[in-house]
Amino acid sequence: MQKITYKKIVKTEIYFFCFIFSLFSFFLKTKPDESMADVLLKFTRVLKNGTVFYNFEGFENVKSRWELPCEYLSGSHFAAWNGVLLYSDGNAVKPLSPGSVISENEHLELMKIVELGKKRLSEIQAKMKI
Repeated sequence: MQKITYKKIVKTEIYFFCFIFSLFSFFLKTKPDESMADVLLKFTRVLKNGTVFYNFEGFENVKSRWELPCEYLSGSHFAAWNGVLLYSDGNAVKPLSPGSVISENEHLELMKIVELGKKRLSEIQAKMKI
């Protein structure tokens, strides 16, 4: 009997999502939005017992994962889903809902993912226009 791990399930969900999204795009002839260059993530810096944390207040101009190309979602990326920010370094998707508190290291990781994600998305969209 084969052991099913979480990682396999996530990959299966991503492939299934890409398949459904591809069909949806094909039949409706839709294109992803141009970019998420003006993304705004709202954080409040909090100091607790000498340690810095960040309180996530919300976001603006983050595209829903349904509006983004599958190639983008398969690597480091960030997207919106039902009022929750989702971000991934390519291994696991992490949710961040308004009111959540994250450590300084997690905040730095998220900022790197956002910058990398914006760059990757613009590159993917440039290839799609060719």
